Amino acid sequence: MPPAEDQSAVSGDAGIHHPLPGTVTYADVKIRESKAKAEKLEMENAVRRGELIDRAGAERAAFQYGRILQKSLVDVLPSKMSMELAAMTDPWTIECFIRDQIRQELNSISDMQEEDVERA
Repeated sequence: MPPAEDQSAVSGDAGIHHPLPGTVTYADVKIRESKAKAEKLEMENAVRRGELIDRAGAERAAFQYGRILQKSLVDVLPSKMSMELAAMTDPWTIECFIRDQIRQELNSISDMQEEDVERA
């Protein structure tokens, strides 16, 4: 058997260098770099097409809308409805009134502009 340092002659790949297992070659680095650039370009294009959004901004907006919704349904709506509800006696009328008030409140929240949400 030939000496260990001449593995290329044994494998039949004369002149081709085989790196040690676990080492990274220049070609590996270039392939990785090329894949990273392609992925970055795909993500930038997806953002431009509106398929991706800023996660932190979305979380912030969801929190703000949740806070507005909670304040509206727990604090504002009951005080707006209490006087009229106190005068009602028919369960069906009460149910319809409550449903209409909640629907109106939710519609007004959904119509809010981004600037209104940030101020709330």
